[in-house]
Formats: sequence, C-alpha cells, structure tokens
Amino acid sequence: MSDSKPVSTPLASHFRLSKDQSPQAEEDKYYMAKVPYASAIGNLIYAMVCIRPDIGHAVGVVSRYMSNPGKFYWEAIKWILRELGFKQENNVLYSYSQSAIHLAKNSAFHARTKHIGLRYHFIRSLLENEVLTLGNIQGAKNSADMLTKTVTINKLKMCSTLFGLHE
Repeated sequence: MSDSKPVSTPLASHFRLSKDQSPQAEEDKYYMAKVPYASAIGNLIYAMVCIRPDIGHAVGVVSRYMSNPGKFYWEAIKWILRELGFKQENNVLYSYSQSAIHLAKNSAFHARTKHIGLRYHFIRSLLENEVLTLGNIQGAKNSADMLTKTVTINKLKMCSTLFGLHE
C-alpha cells in the first residue's frame, strides 16, 4: 500500500459487490483467512466516525461481507485505503514522561520492566525503523491535558487550538 497511487473517490463505480463473489474454493478461503479484512474494516469505521464521514457509504458496502469476504472485497478495501492515503513526512510522538522516552529508546532488558508485554514494545520497532521519533513536551504545552485534567480557560483555548478544534 505504501507504493499505491491515491484515488479520487472512496469507492469506484466499477466495484459491484455481491455475496456471489464470496470465495467458494478452499484455496481462496485459505488466502482470505490470512488477510486482515476485519481489522481493516474496523480501522475504516474508526476513520469514518472520527474524521472522514465521506467514506461512510463505501465502508458500509464493504463491511456487509465480513462473514465470508473474497479477493474482490479486499481490492475494494485497498481502494478505500488509497483514497485515505497520504504520506506524512515527520512522525513525532511527544511524551511528558522522561522515563517512557528512555525506556522506548533503550532496548536493554530491565528487571523493573519485565512486566511490560511484548506487544507494547511496538514503539521500539518503529524507532529502530526510523518511522517514528520521540520528543519531550513541556507540561505547559501538553495539549492532552484538556482530556485528562481540569484546566484553566487559557490552557483550554491553547489545547483546543493545538487539536485544531478552533482558531
């Protein structure tokens, strides 16, 4: 998907989906069992609800076939993902916790961190592959404060501006 070209519509008119296109052969069912179809649908629904209501119809169409999806349905999902596609130049994850930043950057085993599950070390792999960089954020500029604690009106306005809720 990283090399795909963007498209101009959420779902092209040539996608005519029906349950007749569901896989019948065992090899097709085996192929589709390895495809993250349900996960992709969940991510598309999240994007639709949060920021992209324009993909609502397309997501509704492809989510009808979750019980037995076929390759053609998967192509339709990839089309929608291309519609959403954009390349972000700089991915910075800001954290207020110096210990969290140090733990993510230092991949050595620590006795006090052995309780952290393997799936939570995903950030380490993103750092190693240079997909993500970590940055420290000062408490006064932490826009997540408005979601976690009571803030003054000035701080609320600043956080809302940083989130893009108002100018």
